[in-house]
Amino acid sequence: MIGIELKRCDPVQLAPPLRHYISSHFNKDEAKLAESGITSLDRERAGITRSLASQSDLPPEAILAYYNSLVDAGERFPFGSESQPTTFLIKTGKVPCVKAPFQWTDSYRPTAKKVLDFGIDFEKACCIFDYGVLVVRRGLRETRDGQLQAACSSFKLAAGAFSHLYTTKEFSVLGRLSMDLGPDSLTMLINFALAQAQSCFFQVASDPAKAGEASEARLDLLAKLAMGTAELFAQAYNASNNASNGFQQWLIKCPFPWRLYLLFQHYTYLATALLWKSKKHQAACEYGEEIARLQRAKHWVDTANKLDMSQLTSTTRDAKELQQQVLLRLELAQKDNERIYFAAVPKTETLDEIEKKIVVQVTLSDDISTHHITHTGHFIRLQTRSRSRCLSGSHPARGPLSSTLVPEQDRGAGGEGSP
Repeated sequence: MIGIELKRCDPVQLAPPLRHYISSHFNKDEAKLAESGITSLDRERAGITRSLASQSDLPPEAILAYYNSLVDAGERFPFGSESQPTTFLIKTGKVPCVKAPFQWTDSYRPTAKKVLDFGIDFEKACCIFDYGVLVVRRGLRETRDGQLQAACSSFKLAAGAFSHLYTTKEFSVLGRLSMDLGPDSLTMLINFALAQAQSCFFQVASDPAKAGEASEARLDLLAKLAMGTAELFAQAYNASNNASNGFQQWLIKCPFPWRLYLLFQHYTYLATALLWKSKKHQAACEYGEEIARLQRAKHWVDTANKLDMSQLTSTTRDAKELQQQVLLRLELAQKDNERIYFAAVPKTETLDEIEKKIVVQVTLSDDISTHHITHTGHFIRLQTRSRSRCLSGSHPARGPLSSTLVPEQDRGAGGEGSP
């Protein structure tokens, strides 16, 4: 399985600091109204902590429910530390805050030193990150079970969660605290999730039992879809390979070989695109072009199989099958051309580039995108008090991702090759 790990958190009691703050800023009647909310929030956090520690099946909706409770609490109470201000605290003067120490692991290196922060935005970001991981895992299970359309939706939701962390102002500085929340990590994960979604879409489209007659137009479309998948894996690989030196070194020590996996998938989908393009040439009686495409497909699948994939045996099985298919078709095409067609085989560099068609977009869960407090909030009966947002004004939000990271429609024609 793809080694995207959950962030895990240490236990923390939210009830004592919340009660202390409320008793200092609200009257007794209001404090009584808040008691059930305090108990519920504390119970939710304890449940999330236990589930993450035991690695038990945690529904993605459960962590989003806790996230919404945090949004509710964050609208009413300032979280932070007077004695140890975080990035989000005003550094001049003391700000009365709910002091709760949130401590989480890093997804890429769960055994490394944990990150401690008192800001509620850090806690919220970790929840959104874990939601993205949980939805990726659900998508992987759905893929194995053959539920490809459901898996495609899951991966797009995961991309939406990682994209939200990338573009939202209050989360934009958290990479300084935890490497997995930084822009390099999130860019890689967004494109990885989109590539997985596009891969599922391609598998559905290429299923002969569902796709109907193999017309030239359909074969050409499948080649474009496969090339679009290769492009997304290339974008994810480039995000990891061209990242800041800190993230590169951090990723190298990750137990899962992320860069190797992404590069391998890029190569195999290049070969897949060329294979389908060769079928289109065969249907059009362009036998020389068919052989040239298959020769190029052989190059890329051979390149993929030369990578050390000993940690990813299940992934290499698919590449071995692809290699056998390419070799068989190439052998037959060459024999037929020598005996029957006598077509000239063009050099591969003279062939037209295969267009990259990307059809997936990020999907943001309504539970994340809705910023208002619903009627079910734990502290709905408390009036929101005027307080500092504890946000530093020196860290502007990142802009929306470029079309290379969150493509909307078709991608224009581009070159084939390594990322």
